[in-house]
Amino acid sequence: MGEITYEDIKRLFSEDDLLKYDLLCTEFCVLTGDKNNIELWNMVQYPSTLRGVLDEIHVLREKYDFLKGSVFFKVWTLDPDKLYQEICW
Repeated sequence: MGEITYEDIKRLFSEDDLLKYDLLCTEFCVLTGDKNNIELWNMVQYPSTLRGVLDEIHVLREKYDFLKGSVFFKVWTLDPDKLYQEICW
């Protein structure tokens, strides 16, 4: 399958899942708006509101074969020893 669009999600999600997905995505946008990568890295550390939202979005997406394994959010950091770390959902 090519690039997945929101139209694909609207067409293939159940009505209840789509409603929940839309609410979670709205909350995601509110939480992440105008944040830089450093702020986002700190915000996704467990436990956090953003991490909870991302985990819930991930669970919804994993219910659908066409989204399984697809990454929808990635944040990274370099630690003081210059080691690259990333977290993906």
